[in-house]
Amino acid sequence: MRRRTDRGVCPPEALDILSGMDPSFTGAEVKMALKVFNPKKAPGIDGFTSDICQAAILQDLGLFLAMANKCLQLGYFPWAWKVAAIKVIPQPDKDDYSCPKSYRPIGFLPVMGKTVERMLVWRIRWHVMPKLQTRQYGFMP
Repeated sequence: MRRRTDRGVCPPEALDILSGMDPSFTGAEVKMALKVFNPKKAPGIDGFTSDICQAAILQDLGLFLAMANKCLQLGYFPWAWKVAAIKVIPQPDKDDYSCPKSYRPIGFLPVMGKTVERMLVWRIRWHVMPKLQTRQYGFMP
């Protein structure tokens, strides 16, 4: 059986190898990831702000951990967590606002997805950083 991943179809034997590399996410990791969010930031496309998500996740931490760990185990990131609400805002001090270059888009992603992404980035850094040269500054994970 093949499972769908973000990069396409991943053979099950590759997932077995990958799933054995990392232990499951812990409650401490989730709580640490949630502390970083600013509660005053705009919500994602789902309409949930970070303080609402934090309260919901902490209310039933086991449920969120089960979802996050299933994502890790299957090598799958839910589509709904990837959809962003885009708002185009004018850049300050531009002469001509009729030109598209005078604007920039901002994407608002769901907090649930950003929480899992943050935990994944920490795991990737833990694996990659010891292997990088000490003089490596650009393109850091």
